Amino acid sequence: MIERTEPGDLPRIAADGRTSLCHYARRGDAPCERACLAVVVLGLAREPSAWALDLPPVVGLAFSTYAEGLPDWQARVRAAGHEVLLELPLQPRRFPEADAGPSVISCIASAEAQVQTLLEVLATGAGYLAVTAPVGAFAAEPARFAPIAQTLHARGLGFVEFGAGTLRETAGETALPYENALAPDGDEAASDRTFAAEAEALGIGRALLTVPPTPAALERLGAWLGTLPGKGITLVAPSTLLDGAASSTRISEAQAP
Repeated sequence: MIERTEPGDLPRIAADGRTSLCHYARRGDAPCERACLAVVVLGLAREPSAWALDLPPVVGLAFSTYAEGLPDWQARVRAAGHEVLLELPLQPRRFPEADAGPSVISCIASAEAQVQTLLEVLATGAGYLAVTAPVGAFAAEPARFAPIAQTLHARGLGFVEFGAGTLRETAGETALPYENALAPDGDEAASDRTFAAEAEALGIGRALLTVPPTPAALERLGAWLGTLPGKGITLVAPSTLLDGAASSTRISEAQAP
């Protein structure tokens, strides 16, 4: 499931059809048969990673591509039972005032340049089943996300967009397993975000909430998760929501970029 390349080791679909999304998913969790809610903690690196290990293993953990010792941290949290995601530094909406770092994936670059940068980002991590990112500058031209979506799908990964769900159609056109997440908002109270996640799970049967990696946010999250069963909501791993999209599409036999 690993391809040795010049940028580094990259995920790929195995000869027997196994994908990273399926292979690294948690085993034995209940299927999403009623109101289901998944949680992903964003932006992990070093100390926040250690704090997040105290959360229930069903919570997914997303790491920055710039995190020091990234593969080691990902292996450690995966061994603790968590699903691992990798953050994509898509070009921010207010670029260059807002900076996504030296590995930013440009909205205006050629498809070839986008894919090359994407592969370099993917090579920074290991053992992840999906990537996650805000839509950023791609909101103005969602079709420009297509080369990225095609590459992610061809390499057996899923994609979690946090924000408005702008890239859902583009992801669907490329058969990329996709889920939209409620994004953390610095201007919105944490209680408002969790209430919105509960309402979405109960209303449409599924919701995915993203949480920042601050000690206060993780402490509140741990307490809130314990209230979900009493509200008729099942906490599931992120792959449970992505897997529905994965199982409804046939894996492409085309060579991955």
